[in-house]
Amino acid sequence: MMADLQNFKDALAMDACGMTAAEAWAKGICIDCKEPALPKCHTEDGRGEYRISAMCEECFDEACKEPVACGDMFWDADDPEKAEESPEEILRDDYAPEHIAEFQQATRLPNFFGFYLQATDGTGEKIDEEQFHFFETKEEAEAALKKLTTRTKVGG
Repeated sequence: MMADLQNFKDALAMDACGMTAAEAWAKGICIDCKEPALPKCHTEDGRGEYRISAMCEECFDEACKEPVACGDMFWDADDPEKAEESPEEILRDDYAPEHIAEFQQATRLPNFFGFYLQATDGTGEKIDEEQFHFFETKEEAEAALKKLTTRTKVGG
């Protein structure tokens, strides 16, 4: 049973790194970057990890970093350099109220459109509350914006 587990680990290492951990240890190199391992192990924990995984501390730390949650990032379609965690942040930071913006998400979802309105009280004074609206098409966004911003005059 233990031999099967070791064979599995060796096959996995060969597939991922081109060598087994035993081969890396015998050469004194990191299984990942193929450089001398001990100079890149800066702490006792790092040296201990090398004895377990055959990865130097620098490579192990890099492999264990928090992944970037690309699926949770949004881009302004007009400015791909501008990325935020929510489309509301992009609208609030970059656009005046009632501007329709197109958004892309890191995942392969279709683009979508949105705008925000600055809420006002009964006297027309702006209040802190903002209303964000999102739609699948630009036409839907335009129609909703027109409906929300059209004022009916009372008493004509």
